[in-house]
Amino acid sequence: MGIAPSEAVVRGSGAERVRASGCRPREGLIAGPVPRSIATTRIMTTNVKSLLLLIAAAYGCAASDPIISWRCRNSNRTIDVPAPLPAVAHTALMAAGVLKGDPLYRYNERDWSWVALENWTFEGTFTLGADDPLLKADSLLTMVGVDTVATVSINGIFAGNTDSAFITWELFVAKAVLNQGVNTISVAFTNARAAGMARASAYPYPVPASIYYHTWSEPGDTWVYNATCETGPCVGGLPFRNFVRKSPTDFGWDWGPSFMPTGITGSVTLRPSKSASEGGPQLRRLSIAQEHQRNGSVVLAVNAHLAPGWSATRLHASRVALRLELCRPDCASAHAAHATHAAHAAARAAVRYQTSLTFASVHARRSVVAESGAVELAEGAEEEEEAAPYLARLLVDAPTLWWPRGYGEQPLYELRASLVPCAAATPVPTMTPVPTAAAAAGDGRGSDAEEASACVPTTAPMSSLRQRVGLRTVELVEEPALPPAEGLPSGTSFYFRVNGVPIFAKGSNLIPLDVFAPRETRERARWLLSLAAAANMNMVRVWGGGRYLPDWFYDVADELGIMIWQEMIFACALYPRDGHFLDLVRKEVTQQVARLAAHPSIVIWGGSNENEYAMQWFNLSRVNRDLYVADYVKLYLDTIRPSVLSSDPEGRPFVDSSPSNGLISSDLDGRSPLVKRWGDAMGDAPDYPQAPSWGDRHYYNYNADCEDPSTYPLARFISEHGFQSFPSFESYAPVTAPEDHSRDSWLLFYRQRHQLGNEQVEKLMSSHFKVEKMMSSHFKVPPANVSTMQPKVFSDYLWLTQLQQGRCYETAFAQWRRQRSMPTNTMGVLYWQLNDIWPGPSWSTIEFDGTPKLSHHGVARAFAPVLVSATEAAGTGMLTVHLTSDLTRDLSDNLDLEIYRWADSPAVVLWRVTHLAVAPALGTQEGYTVNIDDLLAAASGGAGPKLTRNETFVRLSFGGNGTGPIEAFHFWTPMKYATLPKASVVVLSVDVPPPSVGGLNASVRLRAERTAAFVSLASLHVAGAFSDGAFMMLAGSEKTITFTAQKQGSWDDFGVGLRVRSLCDTFD
Repeated sequence: MGIAPSEAVVRGSGAERVRASGCRPREGLIAGPVPRSIATTRIMTTNVKSLLLLIAAAYGCAASDPIISWRCRNSNRTIDVPAPLPAVAHTALMAAGVLKGDPLYRYNERDWSWVALENWTFEGTFTLGADDPLLKADSLLTMVGVDTVATVSINGIFAGNTDSAFITWELFVAKAVLNQGVNTISVAFTNARAAGMARASAYPYPVPASIYYHTWSEPGDTWVYNATCETGPCVGGLPFRNFVRKSPTDFGWDWGPSFMPTGITGSVTLRPSKSASEGGPQLRRLSIAQEHQRNGSVVLAVNAHLAPGWSATRLHASRVALRLELCRPDCASAHAAHATHAAHAAARAAVRYQTSLTFASVHARRSVVAESGAVELAEGAEEEEEAAPYLARLLVDAPTLWWPRGYGEQPLYELRASLVPCAAATPVPTMTPVPTAAAAAGDGRGSDAEEASACVPTTAPMSSLRQRVGLRTVELVEEPALPPAEGLPSGTSFYFRVNGVPIFAKGSNLIPLDVFAPRETRERARWLLSLAAAANMNMVRVWGGGRYLPDWFYDVADELGIMIWQEMIFACALYPRDGHFLDLVRKEVTQQVARLAAHPSIVIWGGSNENEYAMQWFNLSRVNRDLYVADYVKLYLDTIRPSVLSSDPEGRPFVDSSPSNGLISSDLDGRSPLVKRWGDAMGDAPDYPQAPSWGDRHYYNYNADCEDPSTYPLARFISEHGFQSFPSFESYAPVTAPEDHSRDSWLLFYRQRHQLGNEQVEKLMSSHFKVEKMMSSHFKVPPANVSTMQPKVFSDYLWLTQLQQGRCYETAFAQWRRQRSMPTNTMGVLYWQLNDIWPGPSWSTIEFDGTPKLSHHGVARAFAPVLVSATEAAGTGMLTVHLTSDLTRDLSDNLDLEIYRWADSPAVVLWRVTHLAVAPALGTQEGYTVNIDDLLAAASGGAGPKLTRNETFVRLSFGGNGTGPIEAFHFWTPMKYATLPKASVVVLSVDVPPPSVGGLNASVRLRAERTAAFVSLASLHVAGAFSDGAFMMLAGSEKTITFTAQKQGSWDDFGVGLRVRSLCDTFD
């Protein structure tokens, strides 16, 4: 049941109080953030009968409402601090001043490791009066986000155990346990490392997992796929993270630290167990299936799930109706319906819910129809978890569909459900439901039967909730690929089709937003996803090594049109398959999928990250493959897959791992067996050349030239790919000391969690940029001018890593987008990774503080709806210009190729080639091909020496059909050889919002006196993002850049804190 509109939640230090303006008896206690089911009445649920989920009780209104106050203490009680929920031990100790400073500062990860190794107890106290309902009935203790292995007791009496951070626990509390006066809830944790190691040691055989470099909590001190610790002799023992159901990244990864936090990241609620059944039926959740009709209408099959204790007989006797209202996206009109339970039939007979409808459509031809549903119950039986649901079918005529970003709008309907008591004289409905076809052709006025059987509410709703709905279809298309691609055997396609339109997925992978879950916020998620949207992304993969995110993250994705590939939380490891572990997984998956299924942004469920491929990593799984294959099948195909499919009313596609070779046959047709296609999912082993022909692919190659398009492999869908870069100096400096500001500092080495990562980054940069002077003059040995030049040179070095990453991404993404129209039919590129969890070396394009790296702007260009690009065919001397488009219509316009000389000021077009070209709808094609030597000869004008590649560059421009030119640049040679002039880019003006008005946007106007390569801006005093970066400016040109602040604040120092930099500035 949701809180009434007049209610509010009041939070104090270490305490939370629920207060209401009405005068109902108080029926429950709550601590922590208001659960989603209370705050917005979207209810977190599960179909697993043995676990009940959060049900908000009716909260009292008296000023004396008790408070649950939480504290956190260590095992020997030398530390005891307030811990208002949500909290982990680290955040409580930081707030109390026990831990000082930023957890990400220098070596605090290592220095604070004692916190992770302690066994913490969270203790909540509350007071009950003599007449409190909690003393008169048994209670249910509902706990969300208990991280992880804990023993729960109330007043010293055992209540239960928890051992998964991903399950909402509900524990029975006998009324005799609670006392008048002060009561105590104790949650005593065992630290995750100790719990995991104990379970790994007790398991009958080793279960390998990846081990991460420079990570203090690992059993070894390096990333070793063939680690000796698989068999036990390694210092620290066996890998253990795969035995604990908490976020794997809490133990560290190859881009982030290990803090292993312990605590309660959600809420704790205590309520009478029979309050729902005694106080009237309560809505628990809605599950909605969409049935899209051939005539364009959509039927919503709505199941309204009720709280425990409400059998069909009881519902019929109560004369309670379900009222449904579907508000259109603009809320200008609404559909309304009532549904009432019919009588309970005999033993083993079907219980049928015939529905009584009252139509209240505002516009003509906006019909709503109900149809009967059925479920079988044994005589007298009642479901433990929730009552059998009401079932109603609503028809939406002429719906407004939800589209991925770039393909249309994202309208969201609102479905409002309420339980209302009907007047005693209301006849029991006997109407026959209107057939779908008839409803589709109707005028929305309703029938006599409908009017006769209408429910007349007698009072306000007894229970209500709301849920947003995005109407759309989604398919994962895996059809025989015709014709087979050159160099590949025949295989199957792999792409998403939404509302019948094939979608080229452009996006990235998301890691957790923070090392501590309680610090993650809706505002941070909106900022990250807004930056993704600004970079022309339409998909984000919520990676299986992180955590399931709160509903607000998916709400933002729904609003922005960002499709979500949601993985279950399993990554880079093999896993046990004992009965207890599988039971935990089954409950976890059922709860999480049921909670998230309402979001239209989620288009696919994934079982794991790289765990199919992981069987190739470890000696143990290679030598004893059958054993670990059996484990894999039991977990992903026999446990996770059916749990996902049974909990998602939409029946979204499911893949057991990414990457994966997929299935040979599926059992979903009811006729074929489930048969998995085994092999090397990454396509790295010569024994499995078929891998690129099926499923998705992860591709990393640090030895190849990332700016050479020919190095990128054929693939159906790239779901991971990336190169590292370092944080900017502005992001890195606040968490470091001056002695850390060197390429060879121990801290930079320590923060590199990818073995040989620094060497790989430097190798790429050295191939394309002038970094030799940096290496020889400022790094390796402390220079004499360390106090003056060192910060500047180190800042340039960090800047160049981001520029190089962006150049790699632009090259790779353009190549894979061009493969869309090749026989491989590549239909997606998701790079690794979108965001950072701390300032350190990683594959991200957005820094931890929310600032886009230079590479993020390269991603935006490479993911533009219409892309113009050029490639050189090795050994032919030919340049080919390509046009690639995600638009659903052809775009015809002039395609220009212009030759410029770096040294000219102002910039002069030395030669231009113009062709009328077409950017094909949802495809790619060659615009034209020209001989490079002929171009340079023509640009030279026939007099004097012939221009060289080092002296010149190419500007490509496609007219854009009136929307402004679509621009790209092509460089003949690595930039280290280009004859770049000493560029000068000046700030002409800075416009900020007036203080009296405020605002988030400012603008900066620039002018280039000489041609400048890869111009960028940095804001030193205002956090935010520039609209472009690493862009070209021709000599004499001007450009206006928009800056968006992360939050409202003063603009006084914005102008003085601007820094402009281009490539030639790094040559000093």
